[in-house]
Amino acid sequence: MKLPCKLTDEDRVVWASNIAQAILEKRGLEARKKEQARKLKVRIDAKQGEIDLLQEEITDGSYLSEVEVREEQDGNTINTIRADDGSIVAKRSLTLSEQADSEESKDPEPDKPLDQSRGKTGQRKKKAAKKTGKRGKKEPEPEPPESDEDPWEKINRAAELTDEV
Repeated sequence: MKLPCKLTDEDRVVWASNIAQAILEKRGLEARKKEQARKLKVRIDAKQGEIDLLQEEITDGSYLSEVEVREEQDGNTINTIRADDGSIVAKRSLTLSEQADSEESKDPEPDKPLDQSRGKTGQRKKKAAKKTGKRGKKEPEPEPPESDEDPWEKINRAAELTDEV
């Protein structure tokens, strides 16, 4: 039968020590729980990303895959064309340097004066036109290329990182 007993001073010291030890162990367990929860959240988020991508592909009826493309010039435009079906997937204007290269390739004698009255060569005339803005509107900067990395690779890499944990 268990009955109440008075604690001695020595008992109080032992009990207090036991309480302190239990508090430390509890804090350690709580820290491990938080770390595991954080790691699991990363894995859960990666799976949700995979689910979202699959749902989007089903909704769109298409998916992203590496496809060989080529660029062709059409006047002052560069067309990006799929090699598998020949469709145009992107268009952009020539950059200023591409325009200059294109004009130089058309001019068989680039050092021959174009404007005899002023004595400016083709190169000088181009520089003068740039300074005065006589060449027309500034060409828009080309859009930065999209990431070549497959979205599935990103998801798998994220999942692998969390599996190590």
